[in-house]
Amino acid sequence: MTGGGQGGPCQRYIKRALGPLIKETLAQMAKERRVTEKEQRVWAYLIKNRKAPVEEVARECSVDEAFVTSLINRIGTPEETWRDGISNTVPAGGYPDDNPKTPYGERKPKISSTPVRAIREMGEVFELGAKKYGRYNWRIHQVAATVYYDAAWRHLTAWFEGEDIDPESGVSHLAHAMACMAILLDAGHEGNLTDNRLDAADKV
Repeated sequence: MTGGGQGGPCQRYIKRALGPLIKETLAQMAKERRVTEKEQRVWAYLIKNRKAPVEEVARECSVDEAFVTSLINRIGTPEETWRDGISNTVPAGGYPDDNPKTPYGERKPKISSTPVRAIREMGEVFELGAKKYGRYNWRIHQVAATVYYDAAWRHLTAWFEGEDIDPESGVSHLAHAMACMAILLDAGHEGNLTDNRLDAADKV
């Protein structure tokens, strides 16, 4: 077993220059609460091996699986921390409270930064669509990229030419365009998007 011994990989990660993100993460953890050597060892391994299963982390760091799971549940997954590393600094205005979890939560995507009006009006479009076609119909049936590209384009051009509200739905053309983009994103993520965008042959 290559656990947390003197020559083990976890100890080597701690001794190396771990990189700004890892150093900042460990420093923040140490500042906010007492961090044990075992926690530092596990977190350093997780950062370096972001896709490692819990069993592997526990084995390599000489801890039990429950300890690894508890650490991940408390401060977020390594993927989340790595992805959000560009904002891994204290914001200019400081944190809104002194809760130890706040610095980690503040680095994750926040719906509070999104305009409520836009979400509400897009929700109205989705509700109309649910009544007409069924809720989340694009997750049940395949959808073509061009269908929603064309629909979004029609709504955007209508808005650009001065028509703010779609006469059929009574909702903003911009909200309709947003809904089209949301469907493309979600269908693509769910594997239900037929990608019929232009390819090399179409451009010849």
